[in-house]
Amino acid sequence: TSGGLPKSNTTWSAAMTFCAEMEAVESVGRATDWGSSIWSAGDVCAALLGTNATNGNADENGDATDANNDNYNAGGALLAQGEITVFDTRSGESSFSFPPKGGIGAVVKAATASSSSSSFREFRVGEVIVPKDMRGMETQINYLEQQFIYPGIDYRIMTMTDGEGNEIFSTESLSDPRQKKQALLALRPCGWKLQTQLWKNYGMNTDWPVQISAGAISDVVTTRFNTDSAIPRIVSAFRRDWKTYTLALAVALTPIPASLLARNFVSFYVIPSASMEPTLLKGDVLLVEKFPRVYERTTYGDVVLFKPPPTLRDIVTSNGSQLSS
Repeated sequence: TSGGLPKSNTTWSAAMTFCAEMEAVESVGRATDWGSSIWSAGDVCAALLGTNATNGNADENGDATDANNDNYNAGGALLAQGEITVFDTRSGESSFSFPPKGGIGAVVKAATASSSSSSFREFRVGEVIVPKDMRGMETQINYLEQQFIYPGIDYRIMTMTDGEGNEIFSTESLSDPRQKKQALLALRPCGWKLQTQLWKNYGMNTDWPVQISAGAISDVVTTRFNTDSAIPRIVSAFRRDWKTYTLALAVALTPIPASLLARNFVSFYVIPSASMEPTLLKGDVLLVEKFPRVYERTTYGDVVLFKPPPTLRDIVTSNGSQLSS
């Protein structure tokens, strides 16, 4: 499966800003390598083991065969050949400069990029964009959804071309505003799991990437670093897999009701002295419930903990003793 365009079953195309590890921020397209999203892990393992990811058997040429066949390849290999096109070279970029450049500078630039109808948002290959629902943009959102571009889902710009099909690295290289809007972005969801969910849940019957013009998406996208992407991403996550995320949310929130319950309805106490022996020994730990209507539930032989009234405290202290709080 191809990364960007043109589509191909045997090649992978993508673009990134290669930089030092300290300046790498993959959400804005800055990386030290291509990452793990080039091939599906299942396909890689199948190639290395000489099996087919679908039916379990393949020969070294990729043709299905029986494991008992003499031509069956018990161990395979993955051959990858690469070709790199250098669009530009930059130097002197550092996150520690002022104003910051490098990774931090790219994050700031992405977070402050415009996504309103009054101005055009610039795009760069490798960066991750997040479509969002916007009032008054229903027609545009509906069009994007027909192309399997949904609000709240992270898409990476794999490749980009101008209106005439020439490869470009950024819309900033185009001077004419009309050319900027005509630039074509090859979008792909971030991660194989997300791509599979879109195939399964939304009925997509074509392969990625999806090609969208910059003008069609400029007004309704943001970045991971903008706070206005949080709600669309959360809503989208629950729509795709509400069971998993509901369980995760419940587990995350469990300490809150547990702490409230412990504070208001149960408490732990340690016996500090031998005054209650032999019923309670020094050092014993008591789990005390503090639910309402305790007087109605108390029976003969129960051990009751109570807060001493002022009169009892006065009697005890006047005899040279003291009560614990």
